[in-house]
Formats: sequence, structure tokens, C-alpha cells
Amino acid sequence: MWQLCGIPCPHAIAAINYLGRDLAHFVDSYLKKETYMLAYQSTIEPMNGQKMWPRMNEPLLPPNFLKKVGRPKKVKKKDKTKKDPNPKKGGTIKCTICGGYEHNKRTCPNKGQQQTSSSGAQVQKKRGRPRKDTTIPP
Repeated sequence: MWQLCGIPCPHAIAAINYLGRDLAHFVDSYLKKETYMLAYQSTIEPMNGQKMWPRMNEPLLPPNFLKKVGRPKKVKKKDKTKKDPNPKKGGTIKCTICGGYEHNKRTCPNKGQQQTSSSGAQVQKKRGRPRKDTTIPP
């Protein structure tokens, strides 16, 4: 604490008094009255108002652009006007059964009504990547 503010802590004050030394010798010089008076001995003149400032004919330009050191960021800033399709980030989700929005196939209201073919048999979608054509061309 003594090193931070320049004033001896209570333990140091007790030790200094025990040794019979003057406490003023252990206080930092910038906390003394003489230093304060030296800092404020000259007067600070007030500035003229904004109307009295010198006019400039040149337009005020922004500072020159300095390229930052290091690798640039990979992620671009996203447009806030577009809605993110990721449901974890507040976007909409699409059902794979009925094609509706705001629900998925687990919570689909048409879950029991699977698509049927023209003959009445239920059509099951194949999952995964379609297989390569293994037929030999003529």
C-alpha cells in the first residue's frame, strides 16, 4: 500500500514511531505542500470561446488507415437484416416431413400421416447419399 499511494501504512507508521524517527521523512515528496504549491504557482489562462478559434479552410479528414499486424479475422461480420437459418442462433427451422417452418420432423403435427404413392403404398425416403450407378454401359 505504501508503494501505491506514497503514504506509509499503519504498520510502517508504528515501526517508524518505535524507532523514534520523524514520519515526514518517509512520506513521498509529491504529497507534500511544497510540491503542490510548485505545481500550481503559474496561472492557467482560460481559453477563448469557440467563436474566437482560428478558422481553417481545409476540411477535417479522418486519420490515415493503418493495416493491423497479424493474420486477419476469418469470420466476417454478418448482416443483421438477414435472418440466420441456424435454430440455435434464433433462426427458423424446416420440417423434412411436411416442409413447414417453425417445427422439425420430431414435433411435426403430420407425423402419423406419411406420404403415400398413387397406388396407396407408403413411400419411404431413402436416407444418406445415393448409390453409384453400377450398371455397365453397352
